Amino acid sequence: MRQFRDRGYDATSLQDIADEIGLTKSAVFYHFRGKQEILRELAEPVRRDLAELMARASAATTPEERVESMIAGWVEYLITWRDVMRITAQQPALRADVQSIICNDEIFRVVTECLFGPNPTPDQSFAVYTTAALPQGIWALGDMPEDQMRALLERALRRIAAVR
Repeated sequence: MRQFRDRGYDATSLQDIADEIGLTKSAVFYHFRGKQEILRELAEPVRRDLAELMARASAATTPEERVESMIAGWVEYLITWRDVMRITAQQPALRADVQSIICNDEIFRVVTECLFGPNPTPDQSFAVYTTAALPQGIWALGDMPEDQMRALLERALRRIAAVR
Protein backbone atom coordinates (compact mmCIF):
# COMPACT_ATOMS: atom_id res chain seq x y z
CA MET A 1 0.00 0.00 0.00
CA ARG A 2 2.81 2.39 0.88
CA GLN A 3 4.52 1.79 -2.45
CA PHE A 4 1.33 2.39 -4.41
CA ARG A 5 0.61 5.54 -2.38
CA ASP A 6 4.10 7.01 -2.57
CA ARG A 7 5.15 6.01 -6.09
CA GLY A 8 1.79 5.57 -7.77
CA TYR A 9 0.40 2.28 -8.97
CA ASP A 10 1.92 2.42 -12.46
CA ALA A 11 5.37 3.39 -11.21
CA THR A 12 5.50 0.63 -8.58
CA SER A 13 7.13 -2.58 -9.74
CA LEU A 14 6.93 -6.05 -8.26
CA GLN A 15 10.59 -5.55 -7.35
CA ASP A 16 9.68 -2.43 -5.37
CA ILE A 17 7.03 -4.41 -3.52
CA ALA A 18 9.43 -7.28 -2.88
CA ASP A 19 12.06 -4.89 -1.52
CA GLU A 20 9.47 -3.22 0.73
CA ILE A 21 8.41 -6.48 2.36
CA GLY A 22 11.83 -8.14 2.40
CA LEU A 23 11.19 -10.90 -0.13
CA THR A 24 12.52 -11.74 -3.54
CA LYS A 25 10.54 -10.78 -6.61
CA SER A 26 10.11 -14.50 -7.32
CA ALA A 27 8.59 -15.05 -3.89
CA VAL A 28 6.10 -12.24 -4.45
CA PHE A 29 5.27 -13.58 -7.91
CA TYR A 30 4.74 -17.05 -6.42
CA HIS A 31 1.89 -15.67 -4.30
CA PHE A 32 0.51 -13.02 -6.66
CA ARG A 33 0.38 -12.99 -10.45
CA GLY A 34 0.90 -9.26 -10.55
CA LYS A 35 0.17 -5.87 -9.06
CA GLN A 36 -3.54 -6.07 -9.82
CA GLU A 37 -3.86 -9.22 -7.71
CA ILE A 38 -1.96 -7.50 -4.90
CA LEU A 39 -4.32 -4.54 -5.14
CA ARG A 40 -7.34 -6.84 -4.96
CA GLU A 41 -5.90 -8.45 -1.83
CA LEU A 42 -5.25 -5.03 -0.30
CA ALA A 43 -8.83 -3.99 -1.12
CA GLU A 44 -10.40 -7.00 0.60
CA PRO A 45 -10.33 -5.48 4.13
CA VAL A 46 -11.80 -2.30 2.62
CA ARG A 47 -14.69 -4.31 1.17
CA ARG A 48 -15.14 -6.28 4.39
CA ASP A 49 -15.27 -3.11 6.52
CA LEU A 50 -17.86 -1.63 4.18
CA ALA A 51 -19.99 -4.77 4.44
CA GLU A 52 -19.76 -4.60 8.25
CA LEU A 53 -20.78 -0.93 8.20
CA MET A 54 -23.81 -1.79 6.08
CA ALA A 55 -24.79 -4.62 8.43
CA ARG A 56 -24.50 -2.40 11.53
CA ALA A 57 -26.53 0.40 9.99
CA SER A 58 -29.19 -2.01 8.73
CA ALA A 59 -29.52 -3.57 12.19
CA ALA A 60 -30.39 -0.26 13.86
CA THR A 61 -33.98 -0.28 15.05
CA THR A 62 -35.19 3.24 14.20
CA PRO A 63 -34.73 5.38 11.09
CA GLU A 64 -32.83 7.97 13.14
CA GLU A 65 -30.45 5.31 14.51
CA ARG A 66 -29.87 3.97 10.99
CA VAL A 67 -28.99 7.45 9.70
CA GLU A 68 -26.68 8.16 12.64
CA SER A 69 -25.02 4.75 12.29
CA MET A 70 -24.55 5.26 8.56
CA ILE A 71 -23.07 8.75 8.93
CA ALA A 72 -20.72 7.85 11.79
CA GLY A 73 -19.68 4.62 10.11
CA TRP A 74 -19.10 6.18 6.69
CA VAL A 75 -16.97 8.99 8.19
CA GLU A 76 -14.88 6.46 10.11
CA TYR A 77 -14.58 4.24 7.04
CA LEU A 78 -13.35 7.09 4.84
CA ILE A 79 -10.84 8.21 7.46
CA THR A 80 -9.59 4.66 8.09
CA TRP A 81 -9.13 3.89 4.39
CA ARG A 82 -7.89 7.35 3.40
CA ASP A 83 -4.75 5.96 1.72
CA VAL A 84 -6.75 3.55 -0.43
CA MET A 85 -9.03 6.41 -1.46
CA ARG A 86 -6.01 8.50 -2.44
CA ILE A 87 -4.41 5.71 -4.44
CA THR A 88 -7.53 5.02 -6.45
CA ALA A 89 -8.22 8.73 -7.00
CA GLN A 90 -4.70 9.22 -8.36
CA GLN A 91 -4.90 6.19 -10.61
CA PRO A 92 -7.99 6.43 -12.83
CA ALA A 93 -7.30 3.01 -14.34
CA LEU A 94 -7.69 1.46 -10.89
CA ARG A 95 -10.92 3.20 -10.01
CA ALA A 96 -13.14 0.73 -11.84
CA ASP A 97 -11.28 -2.26 -10.36
CA VAL A 98 -11.50 -1.00 -6.79
CA GLN A 99 -15.08 0.22 -7.15
CA SER A 100 -16.11 -3.19 -8.49
CA ILE A 101 -14.68 -4.72 -5.32
CA ILE A 102 -16.17 -2.33 -2.77
CA CYS A 103 -19.16 -0.71 -4.51
CA ASN A 104 -22.08 -2.55 -5.99
CA ASP A 105 -25.84 -2.28 -6.35
CA GLU A 106 -26.49 -4.07 -3.06
CA ILE A 107 -24.40 -1.54 -1.12
CA PHE A 108 -26.26 1.35 -2.75
CA ARG A 109 -29.59 -0.32 -1.96
CA VAL A 110 -28.67 -0.76 1.72
CA VAL A 111 -27.37 2.82 2.05
CA THR A 112 -30.50 4.17 0.39
CA GLU A 113 -32.81 2.19 2.68
CA CYS A 114 -30.84 3.15 5.79
CA LEU A 115 -30.98 6.84 4.96
CA PHE A 116 -34.34 7.17 3.24
CA GLY A 117 -36.36 4.00 3.65
CA PRO A 118 -37.60 1.56 1.01
CA ASN A 119 -39.22 4.15 -1.29
CA PRO A 120 -36.70 6.94 -1.88
CA THR A 121 -37.45 9.91 -4.08
CA PRO A 122 -35.33 10.34 -7.22
CA ASP A 123 -33.47 13.14 -5.42
CA GLN A 124 -32.68 10.80 -2.52
CA SER A 125 -31.49 8.01 -4.81
CA PHE A 126 -29.28 10.48 -6.65
CA ALA A 127 -27.90 11.79 -3.34
CA VAL A 128 -26.83 8.27 -2.36
CA TYR A 129 -25.07 7.73 -5.67
CA THR A 130 -23.17 10.99 -5.20
CA THR A 131 -21.60 9.51 -2.06
CA ALA A 132 -19.65 7.22 -4.39
CA ALA A 133 -17.60 10.31 -5.31
CA LEU A 134 -16.53 10.94 -1.70
CA PRO A 135 -13.50 8.64 -1.92
CA GLN A 136 -12.16 10.66 -4.87
CA GLY A 137 -12.83 13.83 -2.90
CA ILE A 138 -10.56 12.56 -0.12
CA TRP A 139 -7.62 12.96 -2.49
CA ALA A 140 -8.53 16.56 -3.17
CA LEU A 141 -8.34 17.31 0.56
CA GLY A 142 -4.63 16.50 0.60
CA ASP A 143 -3.12 16.19 4.05
CA MET A 144 -5.96 17.89 5.88
CA PRO A 145 -5.75 17.06 9.59
CA GLU A 146 -7.98 14.17 10.58
CA ASP A 147 -10.22 16.17 12.90
CA GLN A 148 -10.94 18.73 10.17
CA MET A 149 -11.57 16.01 7.60
CA ARG A 150 -13.87 14.20 10.01
CA ALA A 151 -15.93 17.39 10.57
CA LEU A 152 -16.07 18.16 6.83
CA LEU A 153 -17.22 14.63 5.97
CA GLU A 154 -19.86 14.63 8.68
CA ARG A 155 -21.26 17.97 7.46
CA ALA A 156 -21.37 16.68 3.86
CA LEU A 157 -23.06 13.42 4.84
CA ARG A 158 -25.63 15.22 7.00
CA ARG A 159 -26.51 17.41 4.01
CA ILE A 160 -26.89 14.31 1.84
CA ALA A 161 -29.04 12.58 4.47
CA ALA A 162 -31.28 15.65 4.65
CA VAL A 163 -32.27 15.49 0.96
CA ARG A 164 -36.00 15.19 0.55
